[in-house]
Amino acid sequence: MVGDPVGDFLIRIKNASCIGKASTSVPYSKLKESIATLLVREGYLDSLEVKGKPAGKRTLDVVLLYPKKNVSKVRDVKRISKPGRRVYISAALLRAAERGMTAISTSRGLMPAREAKKQKLGGELLFTIW
Repeated sequence: MVGDPVGDFLIRIKNASCIGKASTSVPYSKLKESIATLLVREGYLDSLEVKGKPAGKRTLDVVLLYPKKNVSKVRDVKRISKPGRRVYISAALLRAAERGMTAISTSRGLMPAREAKKQKLGGELLFTIW
């Protein structure tokens, strides 16, 4: 059993991009699917697909994006809020990432920090990716 499933998901994406894999597969959860959808929308992943039956063991297959030959968009990932130490931030203190994208879980769903700031929403800082 993995102690931090979201951290495991992000590191699998990072490791797959470092070795040049075209795709990677992770155990399914709704939060991981939301994160993958956000990363596709923001241009860090190419696509995602849920495989398996809803009642059985499902997996989430993500296809990595390589805009330049063998150079991935995902260079590094930093997990901010962890299971042992949650990090929450108000909309007033929220700032855009200097590089890459910071993901925040708000009452209106998962979104980039810049979008949450525009909507004046705070929430849990999940990770930064660049």
